[in-house]
Amino acid sequence: MSRRAPSPRLRSTRRLLRRRLPWAAWALVAGLLTAASPARAHQQFAPSTVNRYGKLVLSQAHGLRLFYTLMVGEVPAFALRTQADRNHDGMLDRDEQAQLCTRLGAVLQDGLSLWIDDQPQRLIWDAPQCALSGSAAQASDAVAALPIAMERSTSTAFSLPRGVSRIVRYDDRVAMPPVGEVELRIEDGPDLRLLATWQGSAPPDSAAAPPPVGSAQDGQPSPIQRVFQALGPPRSSMSDRSISLRVASTHAQPLSGSSRRPPVVLLGLLGLLALIAGGFVLALRARKSVAHPN
Repeated sequence: MSRRAPSPRLRSTRRLLRRRLPWAAWALVAGLLTAASPARAHQQFAPSTVNRYGKLVLSQAHGLRLFYTLMVGEVPAFALRTQADRNHDGMLDRDEQAQLCTRLGAVLQDGLSLWIDDQPQRLIWDAPQCALSGSAAQASDAVAALPIAMERSTSTAFSLPRGVSRIVRYDDRVAMPPVGEVELRIEDGPDLRLLATWQGSAPPDSAAAPPPVGSAQDGQPSPIQRVFQALGPPRSSMSDRSISLRVASTHAQPLSGSSRRPPVVLLGLLGLLALIAGGFVLALRARKSVAHPN
């Protein structure tokens, strides 16, 4: 018995499902990923400046951890490459690249500091990691106007009894002009959390005497600034661009009452499954309408 050819209506329904279902599924996945991931600034080069991006991660288990990225634009990078070219052959060999990276790492190490309750901390630095950019016309090791990126991280031990708070101060005085974007992001872990943040060493009135950890007022905190950004150099050598934060020790807690709701990822997956099931139902109904026409 020959198989009956599908009707034009069934073929049209199938084409519609093939076109719309994948796009709807991908749109749902994209929305899910966007909702589940916080927005992050894009680290980028600027042609004539040096941009710097720091991320301070708070933890008692692993200590205070600072990740720092220095992004040197084309104009200042050309000057650095020229200085690093010791034999003046127009190319940077491995030794010259290593010396350039060591120099950038030393400038970074000398310009960054962490303080806990006005006590300077001894920082343990990892080796700097550098990447020299190239182009279609010029190799990455050429003495040319090509960007340079450098990453380095450091840490220091940090522990607090439960219910006790301390003030951590981060000061970025990296001497790498011309200064472009300057950014610091703060992330607290499950064993430490932020009570307040502010710019400068002197706390504002709202952060000078925070409520005790675990109190009713502390249970519903106001939004805390976790990203600090500046553009260009300080107005003067007296300007205080340091970032201060009051940190408390606490056990892992939900960030807010809304965290008791089903996770965003779970809701998104359920929605995706419902979308796919709906597509199959439509296809089944279209097939039945062909098999049993009115």
